[in-house]
This record gives sequence, structure tokens and C-alpha cells, in this order.
Amino acid sequence: MRTIKITFNDLSIKADLNDSATADMLWSVMPIEGVVNRWGREIYFDLPIKSDLSKESRESMFIGEIAFWPEGSAFCIFWGQTPASNSGSDIRAISPVNPLGRLRIIPIPELDAVNPGDTIVLERMESNDV
Repeated sequence: MRTIKITFNDLSIKADLNDSATADMLWSVMPIEGVVNRWGREIYFDLPIKSDLSKESRESMFIGEIAFWPEGSAFCIFWGQTPASNSGSDIRAISPVNPLGRLRIIPIPELDAVNPGDTIVLERMESNDV
């Protein structure tokens, strides 16, 4: 299993990537830095990769899931309701996304303090650092 570190300002969290082709593409471009955007309780930022929808793509997400949004070429972190959510526990992307993996610790209430314009960094974790 491949582990990544996601850093915003003073907050660092770990996530495990799945074995998908999209996760392989993400792994190949790290480390990468970007600017945070927010959409409800979703954080996303632009990535320099392109991918079609995978057979696993979907709109309904789980708390702590990370994904790639092909339509916007963006990395996404879901930890609660978005404007597309239908009910209290529904977590929904605006359109289908390719799941990449999950955060190691959920929920992460500190994500509520991450603001648009903050810097986000994705890095590979070496096996001895995991």
C-alpha cells in the first residue's frame, strides 16, 4: 500500500492510495503543491494530470475518502456534506469522481479550519516514515 502525506499550513494528515490507474498517475507527479478550494466540506485543488472516468467512478462518497475529479482535473478530499448532498449523512461530489483512497484518521475536524487560498502539498511517504 502507498501512503501519502497531505499538508495544509500546520496540519499534516496521512492517506492510503488504492491500486487504481488514477492513483498511479497521482503518485507519479508527487510531490505537488497547489492552492485550496472549498465546496462545503470538500477540499479540492488542480492537478497536472488527466484521466477519464474509471469503472469505479461515482458521486456518492464516504467520509475521509480522497478522489480525482476528471471533469476539473482536481484532487478532492471529502469529509462531510457538500452543496450537492441530499441529507444529513450524504456526501456527494458534483459529478462522478475516481476514488483514490482514504484518509488514515477520520473524522478530521481540523479540515474545517482549512481555507480557500491556503497552500496544500501532497508528498509520497517512504515506507520507513509510514
